[in-house]
Amino acid sequence: TMAKATSKQFQKLRTMLHTVKIKANILRLTIVQHPIWKSIFSWRFLLNTVKFVAGLVVTTLLLLLIASLMNFQENTDSIPSQKNLKTLVVIIGSVRGGELTWNSMYENLLEPNNADLALVVGQSKIKNSSMYHRAKYLYEFPEYDDWADALDLINGTAWRKTIYPYVNVTPTKVFWSFFLGGVGKIGGSGAIHFMARWFVQQMIIKEGLLQKYDRFIVTRSDHFYLCNSDLQKLDNRYVWVPKHEDYLGICDRHVIANSSAIMDVLNVLPHLFSHVERYKVKDRHLAYYDPEKFLRLFWRISGIWPSIKRYDRPMFTVAVGGDITRGKGGNFGRTLDEDIEKNKGLLIKYHTEFFAAKCHCRYGMAYSSRNWRDKNHDGWCLPNNYINRLYYGVE
Repeated sequence: TMAKATSKQFQKLRTMLHTVKIKANILRLTIVQHPIWKSIFSWRFLLNTVKFVAGLVVTTLLLLLIASLMNFQENTDSIPSQKNLKTLVVIIGSVRGGELTWNSMYENLLEPNNADLALVVGQSKIKNSSMYHRAKYLYEFPEYDDWADALDLINGTAWRKTIYPYVNVTPTKVFWSFFLGGVGKIGGSGAIHFMARWFVQQMIIKEGLLQKYDRFIVTRSDHFYLCNSDLQKLDNRYVWVPKHEDYLGICDRHVIANSSAIMDVLNVLPHLFSHVERYKVKDRHLAYYDPEKFLRLFWRISGIWPSIKRYDRPMFTVAVGGDITRGKGGNFGRTLDEDIEKNKGLLIKYHTEFFAAKCHCRYGMAYSSRNWRDKNHDGWCLPNNYINRLYYGVE
């Protein structure tokens, strides 16, 4: 009896499924035969769909093109002309590097940009080099035995009580270069470098140069230029610093600024002496700040940092026999590439600079080192946009 009942239920379920299948077939046939459904699969509908999508794509591309053209025009109008800007190149520190190095600067920096030359250097009895003959302005400062005496020229001796006790440290193998190097027994040449910037300010004031020049380049005499330094590509509204050699701060060997910003850019020690509380001298461990790190701190506190932009360096620092350096010096011993025949005898001082200049000048790319501890490697030349995102956080 139970088997017969189960068989009847199974038969009933089978009939129901068959009925549902029939109804589904009827519904499918009804939909397929509907005019709208037929029109969807018609060749005309497909053709019209393709035309619509193509028109939408073309319209979008045209709108993007118009927007980019408008943006380009806006940027072009907002950027002042870089042509006919009067430029002054200011060499600070000391005259060194040799005639080969200086000729590379004349050919790749001064002449292409129609720039004048100024020297703000230590006093010297020997002035027979081409640098002295070519310089339009010469400002010499004494070579102090203790550069604390030079710092007194800025705002008197108050800094000896408010700052010096907290930054007076003895050099070690790990910490040897400090932002007040040259003062007392403090290691390095940071104070000498920043005082040279103050002397540049005095020359600018004395000669009335802010009214004579639109752009100032404060740099060194021992920079060898591998290629042309095209200033037309650098928006004169910003402060420009070459990439690399930052040492957890920012490179302090070369800076480009307009006449409105140059005095603030160079105002390192006066700003420190006038705003001791803002630098938190007692709490910030400034004693162990090197010049690059302190320069970055100064530009941040003084509000200059948002105006800083970086560019690929066309130059690197070299040395020749007989050069005198106040600091510890670089990694001497490696000569330039053999394929630069006319420059044999020059020594590379900072290898990262050389490889960066080589990547930029020869391949139009940016430099990335394999291992920052290895001073004798070539590293990689990589696309600029990759390096900018990786190291500088910009496109």
